[in-house]
Formats: sequence, C-alpha cells, structure tokens
Amino acid sequence: MSDAAGYVVSLPTSELTRNRLAVTDAPSAEVDITAVHSFSFAPERWLTGVGTWVQAGLMTGVGIFLLTQVSSTPNLVVQIAIVGTLLIIGGLVLIVRTFGDFFGGLKIDRRGVRGRLGLKSFEIEWADLKEWRVDETSRMPELSSIEFWTSGAEFPQGVPGGSLSHKDLRRARHVLEAFAPEKEQA
Repeated sequence: MSDAAGYVVSLPTSELTRNRLAVTDAPSAEVDITAVHSFSFAPERWLTGVGTWVQAGLMTGVGIFLLTQVSSTPNLVVQIAIVGTLLIIGGLVLIVRTFGDFFGGLKIDRRGVRGRLGLKSFEIEWADLKEWRVDETSRMPELSSIEFWTSGAEFPQGVPGGSLSHKDLRRARHVLEAFAPEKEQA
C-alpha cells in the first residue's frame, strides 16, 4: 500500500468558500417547535411541471383537432374519434399530474407531518409515526427522498426524490430530529 498523503496539494480558497464552509460546519440553530415548517416542491420541480404542461397542451390540442376532423373522414370516424379522445384524456391526466410539481409540499409541525403530492396527500400524527428516514442522495423521482412508516400501514408514505433541494432535505432532517429523534431509522 502506498502513502498518498505526500501527494496532497492544497488549493487556495476564496473568502466566499471559507464562509460557506464555516456556515455548513457551524452547529445548527434550534428548531422552533411551535412553528409550522413548510417545504415547497416548486423551486425544484417547476421546470419539470412546465415541460409536462406543454406536453399535455400538445396532446390535448392534437386530440381536439382530430375530433374536429371526424366528419371529414367517413371511413375513419371510429378510429379518429378513439385516438382523439385518448389524446384528450391523456393530456388532462398530465395536467393533473403537474399539480404536484407546482403546488406540492411538506409541512412539519407539533401535530405531525402533512404531505401534498398533487391530488394525493397524506397526514401522519406523531403518535402514529413508527419510523422516518431522509435520503439526501436520492434525486430520482421513482425513489423517495423522505419516507414515513406508520403503525397501521404496510408501505411507507414518501416524498419523491428530486422534489426538495439538498438544503431543504437537510433542514427537513433537522426539523424531524427536533420533533421525533427516537424514530429516525438507523
């Protein structure tokens, strides 16, 4: 095994970098347990929401156009009506899906945890919470970045990955540690 310590090069740091390091290494401030701590998804998800909104608009527009052409194509009436209707339904589903990107969020207060993920939401009281976990490395929407296990449910409730910034995830962990430190997953 070689000794790599002799090859370390110290790079100069700017004043801004030193200040950022001092802030991140500083002990965290106390959490006000009487306040409601809100974490919005919009700062991280708005661009995804706009993209989905545009896709939904295009699908709906094409569906409406096809339905206006049904009378012009007597041999394809059924096929065009089906495709046009499916495009409109798909566009409306995508529009509903974007509500979570723009209006979704997580709230933590002395009563418990409330999450709003578009049309789906959850509410967990502290007495019902069995365990919680914050994964600050999860950036994929398919994986949860925050998960809550309750005593009555088989599967955890979660906040999708990429919904919160790293700063908000650290803040959410800090707030959860203030309210329920004994329930953090090991």
